[in-house]
Amino acid sequence: MTTLRELPGDLVEEILCRVPAKSVKRLRSTCKRWNRLFNDVGFARKHSDKAPKQFIDLVLTAEYKILPMSVNLHGINPSVEFKGELSLPDHPHSMDVDGVFHCDGFILCTYTSRDEYGIVVWNPCTGQTRRIDPVVRNKSRGFALGYHQDKGKRSYKLLSYYDTLKDSAIYDFTSDSWKIVDGDIAPGWNVGDAYSCQSASLKGNTYWFANHETETHLGMCLLRFDYSTKISCGHVPLPYQYPSYRTSTLSVVREEKLSVLLQPHNTSKTEVWVTDKIDGTKDMSWRKS
Repeated sequence: MTTLRELPGDLVEEILCRVPAKSVKRLRSTCKRWNRLFNDVGFARKHSDKAPKQFIDLVLTAEYKILPMSVNLHGINPSVEFKGELSLPDHPHSMDVDGVFHCDGFILCTYTSRDEYGIVVWNPCTGQTRRIDPVVRNKSRGFALGYHQDKGKRSYKLLSYYDTLKDSAIYDFTSDSWKIVDGDIAPGWNVGDAYSCQSASLKGNTYWFANHETETHLGMCLLRFDYSTKISCGHVPLPYQYPSYRTSTLSVVREEKLSVLLQPHNTSKTEVWVTDKIDGTKDMSWRKS
């Protein structure tokens, strides 16, 4: 009978990359060899592709605290239960989270701690983190996480931008380096003002609520950034247009579709719309949820 210790290293890695992410965190203390493996970037990428998908319900409070959430929709009285606050490992408790962005199971956090401004990308399932030095230490910049896929492999990127999407930079996780993007990644478009924090990631692309500076007839749209082209953006019309909205929220549903919640200023009626098709921008269609 062959023991686990006698198995070849590549076979052990192949087995472990199929272990659910929540279990990987518990296995880190098994032995030093496994702990080193779980910290390897190549293994993390392989695990992300092969491990079964799991869901963790998280909520971001008004104080930018991240709390696990349990939702029970069964029975007579549906309930929502909030658990203890999640803390980033190896980071001080005095750290104040300024912003959070989610992509493909990873959470991007921008934070301040003792007058220090920084970025952490965190996998809450495995507990792995990576600290990234900002290309510009400026709180007015926004950050988004995405990836492009080539031959089945995902290459993760971090986008740093201003509201006008000028003077942007992209961080590559493989090379651990920033690259300045030449020119304006979306000429004429602005994701600032009330919509600057309204963004989401779907299939590796980043989407924002945005307005065009001169083509005002377009109204508020969704602007898409494709990490494979780095400078290509396309706009997605919303289901309907009003001069302004009291509430506008962008989200992603599990079926890999975009969802928007809209409430015009002149009515109390709120509607949720979900995309039927998201492969392109020209053939976009919405259905009311």
